[in-house]
Amino acid sequence: MDRKRFALFGTALAVVLGATVGYAVESRQPYLAVIAVIAALVLLRVARGRVDEVLEDERIERVSERASRRTLELFGMSAALLSALLIAMGNDAGYVLGFAVCAILILYIGFYAFYSRRAV
Repeated sequence: MDRKRFALFGTALAVVLGATVGYAVESRQPYLAVIAVIAALVLLRVARGRVDEVLEDERIERVSERASRRTLELFGMSAALLSALLIAMGNDAGYVLGFAVCAILILYIGFYAFYSRRAV
């Protein structure tokens, strides 16, 4: 499979997934939505393995790493400030947001430790 076919397959898969999740939400079937997302991820992974051409080179990976890190930094700071503001205003949603920020930071620390030991 070439890059163009893979892109077309990914687009078609996204359309089918969107329709399936929309139907699942409308008919109140959460398990269908979860199964559809998992199936789409598996299909995309299998299709990606069959692509003959290079999809990402080192430059694209490096740019992605930098963008991901900046996104995490910006989101973490913004969400932490918003969480503190919501808690100060007496809104319980601030606690949920605060715990979500903590979970993201714990995941980041875990992945950082894992990859630093692997000597990427």
